[in-house]
Amino acid sequence: MIILNRLKRLGLREKWSLLILAGITLGAMLLRGPIQRQLVTVFVLREDAPSQAVIGSLAEHSPKPAALLKRFWDSGKIPHRLAVVTYLRDPGKNAPSLLAEMDSVLVAAAQDGDAELRELALALLANQKHPDLLRLAQEQLRDADPGVRLLGLQYLHKTADPQLVPLVFPLLDDADPRVVASADNALRRWTSNDFGIRLSHAAPLYHQNTPK
Repeated sequence: MIILNRLKRLGLREKWSLLILAGITLGAMLLRGPIQRQLVTVFVLREDAPSQAVIGSLAEHSPKPAALLKRFWDSGKIPHRLAVVTYLRDPGKNAPSLLAEMDSVLVAAAQDGDAELRELALALLANQKHPDLLRLAQEQLRDADPGVRLLGLQYLHKTADPQLVPLVFPLLDDADPRVVASADNALRRWTSNDFGIRLSHAAPLYHQNTPK
């Protein structure tokens, strides 16, 4: 009663001020979760090496996880991008709808300059039987890093497309013996021709050429 009597004594302006204040307070209480997530997101975007667990938690509780993950990807920072692809690889979280929304990001990750990102993305695309996997695997063969060339051969080896023979055959003269042996293994499977090269033969050469 006392409060009601006091309210009656207030002028119209004071009543409107109280009403606005009550609305702001109620809005802050209702939006506390989204506001907190937004603040944490901004903080994580500014970090150089954020926790993957934090990014995963933000995505898991976001009403639009694809949009949030793309924000982290668009930061251009390798740790953020690794966290995005790692999150998508979790079988418990990579729903088909989310993977479909993140398709362009995964294709870009398979072409990224970071070798670890490429490996993670190619594995995820392979699990999806993605139509661009063959093309992306072929692109790895032109990389200067022999480890990346081996990665490309790993995915091409599983196919039996005779059109790949001209593409892989030059790798028999690759500077890295491991690539030579892997290319020979793939060509033997595709053509039934034995070029006489084995990984056991290539390994000693690789160790001899490794700087001490």
